[in-house]
This record gives sequence, structure tokens and C-alpha cells, in this order.
Amino acid sequence: MIAYLVVMYLVWNTISTISQVPYCSLAGDISPSFQARNDANTIKLVFSAAGAGLAYIIPLLVLEAYTLPAGEALLPSINAYEFWIIITVVFGVLFGGGLIISAFKVKERIKPTTPKEKFNFKQFVKGYSGPFKNKSFRWHIGMYASSFACADMLSALAVYYATDVWHGYTLAIGGFEINFSSMLIVAPLMVAAVVAFPIVRYAMNKKTKQFAFRIGLPFYIVGGILLAVMDPSWTPPILVPIIAFLMGLGFGGAQMMPWIIFADTVDVAEFATGERPTASYSGMMTLVRKVAGALSVGMIGWILDPIGYIESNGATDYIVQSDKVLLAIRLLMGISIASLIAVSLFSSFKFKVNNKKLERMRYFIDLNREGKLGDITEEEKAERDALIKELYGNKVETHILTKEE
Repeated sequence: MIAYLVVMYLVWNTISTISQVPYCSLAGDISPSFQARNDANTIKLVFSAAGAGLAYIIPLLVLEAYTLPAGEALLPSINAYEFWIIITVVFGVLFGGGLIISAFKVKERIKPTTPKEKFNFKQFVKGYSGPFKNKSFRWHIGMYASSFACADMLSALAVYYATDVWHGYTLAIGGFEINFSSMLIVAPLMVAAVVAFPIVRYAMNKKTKQFAFRIGLPFYIVGGILLAVMDPSWTPPILVPIIAFLMGLGFGGAQMMPWIIFADTVDVAEFATGERPTASYSGMMTLVRKVAGALSVGMIGWILDPIGYIESNGATDYIVQSDKVLLAIRLLMGISIASLIAVSLFSSFKFKVNNKKLERMRYFIDLNREGKLGDITEEEKAERDALIKELYGNKVETHILTKEE
């Protein structure tokens, strides 16, 4: 069974990557206007966050209906056959159906005119290492990878935190006694993230995207530390979902802004080099995301196993963990959130692209597309060189298009 699940997970991740690379590319190329891109990506992220929340909460409710005794779960009890039918068929259709429909409906604005090229391994490596020459992309990856790795760790740790640290505790909501589960952490966090989106969008329009990204991060950090400090022996259980909701206010910006900022890093690349390798940037963004997620979630097991965490053997009886393990789970919750979000916060201060610079980049990009970049004044050349050095790195050789091209 383990071998089967590993193989299926590898297949699923491979198919996911095939769809994610062009999907991420659309974030940068859906419109030449960065204002229109911001609007489209904001709408996308609202639905994405809502979908992610449902994809976490609903399977958890179904799992409880399968594993918990009758009357203890929110949903009616189901057997193993019903559980797997719901998980595979319902979520298979939801996950795959939208992608299939989009694949047939989404069309390119223009037909590609460049000839097809044979695979060249040297060019392949060069193409995928190229994005990291872009200073803005590197800092964007620092914001993106650390904030999403934090989200992965939080989702995984929420299960340990609720199941082991808060085992046996209940929460009274609306006259119902609810057993403590990770849903009490993830659900309010995801709701707050969606609530935060319009706030983040307002901050982005009034200030900068970097400011919108980091405006709620202090809530994220303080919330993680509070979850680590709180002990069930003296903490009212209701504080856990309240703190999770406050964390979600920071979670929203951390999840929303990297997708919007990604398109700006591709603009920097086209501005500096004359080429727009959106797929290469999207590929590296997807790769880093998967590596960061794998390492962050794997780290939980690598730390808890040597400390003495006892895994369930499938029996219905709960296995009580040692005080040392429970303390380690709480510390992991606080330290991982504080450290990873601190990296995101630092990276956001290093990312220097703003709307004013985007407008100037767009001016030079449009000149190059019209074959007029070679005709700019010395003052404009100096301005362009300074922007390249600040946003891309050392001065690079730009592919200047001719009017014929």
C-alpha cells in the first residue's frame, strides 16, 4: 500500500507540474497591462483560497465521519467504501474537471510565429538557470518559497497540534460540543485569508505590493508564537481558532501577493534582456515551490521521530505522546512560522519594483517592441541602465528588436 501510494503521488505531482507551469505563466501573460493583471490575479486568488479551504476541510469532515464513532462526527458515519468513493470520485472530478474545461476554452491572443526547435540540453539548463540572474526574481522567490513553505508546515503541524497537544478537549460552538481537530485551526485561518484579500488589495493600490505583502505578517508571527506558548492546562480552547483567525489576516497577503508580483519579475526580465521567458520563470517558481514544500513537511517527521513520536498502528485507541514530544510540536509550530515568515519579511524589503518603475519599464519595453529602443536619448539610456542595475542586477546585453522584427 505504501509503495502504491508513493507511485500514485509521484504520478499526481508530475501531472500537477505539467498543468502548473502554464497556469503560473498565465499570471504574467494574461494581459500586457499590469493593472489588468492585478485584477485578474486577485479574482483568481479569491477562488483559489476558497477552493483550498474547502479541499482541506471537506476531506477532514469525511475522514472523521469514517473514523470516529457514530455521533461524534459532524457528518453521518460512513464505511470505507463510501469514504474512498467520495474522496476519489468527487475530488477527482473537481480537481480535473476545471482544468479540462479551461484547456479547451482558454485561447492564445496570437498564434506563435517562432519555429519549433529541437531539444538542446545545454540550452535547457541555461534557460532554467536564467531566471536566477534576475535580482527581483530571487527576492520574489524568497518571499514566495518561505511563505508557502510556512503554510505547508502549518497545515501539517495543525494535525499534530490538534490531535496530540489538544487531545481530549472540546469546543462548544452554537450548543454543539466539537472535538478538537485541525479544522479549528485551518478553517478560521482560511476564512480570515479571504477576508484579508480586499484589505491587501487596497493596501497594494495605496502603497506598494511589497507593503501589501508584509502588512499582516506581524499577525502571522505573533499568532504562531502564541500557539507555541499556550498550554491546554491553562488556555481556554476558544483562543486557538481566534488566534488562527488573526494569523489568517497575515496569511492572506502572504498567499496573494507572490502571484501578483511574479508577473512584475517577468517584466523586469523583458525590460533588461529584451526577451520574455515567462515559461522558464514559471517553471522555476513551480520547482522551488515543490522543493520547499517537500523539505518543510519532511522536516516535521525528521525532527519528531528521533524525539520519540509514536505513530498510530491503525488501532482505534489513541496513543498518548510524551511531554517532550508535545513540547516539540508546540515549539515547531512557533519557530517554523516565526523563522520562515521572517525570511519573507526580509525579502519583501529587498524587492524594489513598484508601480512607478513598472510604468517606466513598460515605456522602454514598448519602445523595444516597436523597434525604437536604439533611438532613445543619452538621458534615457542612463535611466534605463540604472533601473536594470537596481532591479535585474549587473548591466546585461539587451536584445534590441529591429523594426522588421
